[in-house]
Amino acid sequence: MSNTAEAVRKYGRSSEIARLKTKKMVELKRDIEAAAIGNGASVTGTSGVAGQMRGLYGFVATNNDFGVGGVAPNPQTNTAPTLGTLRPFVEASAKAVILGAYSNGGDAAVFLVSPAHKAKFSTFGAAVQRTNEVAM
Repeated sequence: MSNTAEAVRKYGRSSEIARLKTKKMVELKRDIEAAAIGNGASVTGTSGVAGQMRGLYGFVATNNDFGVGGVAPNPQTNTAPTLGTLRPFVEASAKAVILGAYSNGGDAAVFLVSPAHKAKFSTFGAAVQRTNEVAM
């Protein structure tokens, strides 16, 4: 970025450099979040391959429901999870996962799902508290 771009008056922003820094930080945050959650197995870096950390997805070996043929991850052997047969998202499966987490000492107060699954989850009879009021 040149000093000219910073010296030119812009409407709606005081600094072009600050705007670009903010934009890059949002992109970096998204990349870090994807790596921290999504990777099922770690990759050891070499001269030709970039290393990758194992994300949360590769550590959750219990309290999951992969379907028929699905295999949970094994952090000791660096084995990624394998999805089983695709099936519809139903209330019974959601309840079984929540109960399993609670029974094994987990805090099942928050259930994170994609927007599409949230729309389906909202139709379940047990989803009585759809929002939380946060005191200011």
